[in-house]
Amino acid sequence: MSSWLPALILALAAGICSGGWPIALKLSGLNGPYMPLVFVLGGAVASLPLALLAFNVIKVPVGDINWGLLFLAAVLCGGVLLLIAAMLGITQSNRIGTYLMIWSITQVTVAAAYTVLVSGLSPRFIIGFIAAIIAVTALANR
Repeated sequence: MSSWLPALILALAAGICSGGWPIALKLSGLNGPYMPLVFVLGGAVASLPLALLAFNVIKVPVGDINWGLLFLAAVLCGGVLLLIAAMLGITQSNRIGTYLMIWSITQVTVAAAYTVLVSGLSPRFIIGFIAAIIAVTALANR
């Protein structure tokens, strides 16, 4: 098995989860500031046992943590939860997909900027990025 295949499978599964949870949350009927709370509690229930295992068994070296970037990640995570909840709260159910695609385009743009920053541009990357933008744009403009 190629080394990239497990990462690809995990990325696809994460994409399904990240694309599906806002839709399920909106259609659940819950609204407002309770939405991020459900997300955080669900994430904690799913990840806390593994985090405790990793901390106690693997012994994560705390000295290797960049606390500034960890704080930034926490702020960005909190921001996305609040912003997604606000967006879902004001969006009609039949329009959720469009705004989730716009969110996806923005995520792709951030990831692409990071990739170019650390790895530079390649023809294959440019073609893939353009294809992703075209696909999501075509879907959003239905």
